[in-house]
Amino acid sequence: MGVSIVALHGLSICFWCGCFCGYNSGIISGLSKPLIECDFFPEYSPNGDLISDSSKKQSLFRGVLTATVLCGGMVGSLLGVPIADKYGRKKALNMFSLLGCTTAFLYLVEDFWVHVSLRFVAGLCIGVYYMLCPLYITETVHVASRGRVGTALQISICFSIFLAQFVNWISKSDYDATSHDPDQFCVAKSIWQLEFALGAIPAIVAFLYTYFILPESQMWIERSRFSRRYNDSVYGTPVESTPTFTRPLLGQRESPETFHDLAFEEEFGQSGEAPNGRLDDVEDSSSWFRLFCSPEGTKWAKIAIGLAVTSQLTGINVVIYYSPQIFAEAHIKNELLATFSVVGLWNFLSVFVSTLFVDRVGRKPLMVVGLLLMTVASFLLALVFGSLNEATMKSTLAICCILVYIFGFEIGPGALFFLLVRIQK
Repeated sequence: MGVSIVALHGLSICFWCGCFCGYNSGIISGLSKPLIECDFFPEYSPNGDLISDSSKKQSLFRGVLTATVLCGGMVGSLLGVPIADKYGRKKALNMFSLLGCTTAFLYLVEDFWVHVSLRFVAGLCIGVYYMLCPLYITETVHVASRGRVGTALQISICFSIFLAQFVNWISKSDYDATSHDPDQFCVAKSIWQLEFALGAIPAIVAFLYTYFILPESQMWIERSRFSRRYNDSVYGTPVESTPTFTRPLLGQRESPETFHDLAFEEEFGQSGEAPNGRLDDVEDSSSWFRLFCSPEGTKWAKIAIGLAVTSQLTGINVVIYYSPQIFAEAHIKNELLATFSVVGLWNFLSVFVSTLFVDRVGRKPLMVVGLLLMTVASFLLALVFGSLNEATMKSTLAICCILVYIFGFEIGPGALFFLLVRIQK
């Protein structure tokens, strides 16, 4: 069986958008402490030495720096779909990829609040990518391979987190967050500026790809044409003829085939009749009504919201963003190497399990198993930190618990949340 070209387009856009998401999320884990304590808000002892222990003020600003991307992502997730519905998936992805290119200016930034603002912009693009990439996959890729292709976004996110943590490690291989020597816990300004600026590369590639290569979603095109066709018919304008499109396979000759009005029939039935009024008004009002007021819509809205809340309350962001500090508390030397190996590399390898089994075992069983593993690992990790004092045993068990925790996330909530929601779209 050939490989669909639209599937390759879906894989490509998921890869570059996912790399932007993962790199810009993961790079902060090894830089938040040195940035706050050495560059933006340094504090000195009476004899003029730089203090390495975080004060309350430094901890606050460190949290602001870390959480800014998440705040931007929250806003972006709300903006992405409405913009894509109005202007198309291709244009929306292209627009926010261009916006993501502005993160290259982080190389020039030395002011904290300007830096925070640009990180918010990066988060805005991340939120949009998280919504539009699965949507594009759902609308273009055949259902038989949609699960495997859909995990490409999470694979690329995990790969780029791994890459970001590798960059953190090689740029400061002797980093020690517990040291009182500034040479050990500070990072040169030119290095961290360059590390942040590298995050713009995936956005630049995504911008060029969406502008020159990526095709528009055929389903969005047809829904837009149906909207215009219905509105024209209401006002007496001649109706367009049904368009055709091709979905070629690699190695096969292209041949046109009639595009059946599946999206339209899902929305309004096989008759193609909509209630009185303009079709775009019907779509705006009835879709929201069915989602929150009808029994079926309310059921899936609760499931979608519950899955989203569950995915975030697992605490994965704490592990990704604060893993160096977690390893330091577990008495592990060279926290950045441990973060790169345990979180970055293992996180990347674990997601392939989901890719292999998602279309064989099913989404729900993997989600349940993943959440159970995360629950057990979190409980055991709390016991390790709360009851053990011996350094070797504590560090060993902490690493084992984090490995299980990350594995559970990547076979469950990490890769499957958007697929589970989009199945019931």
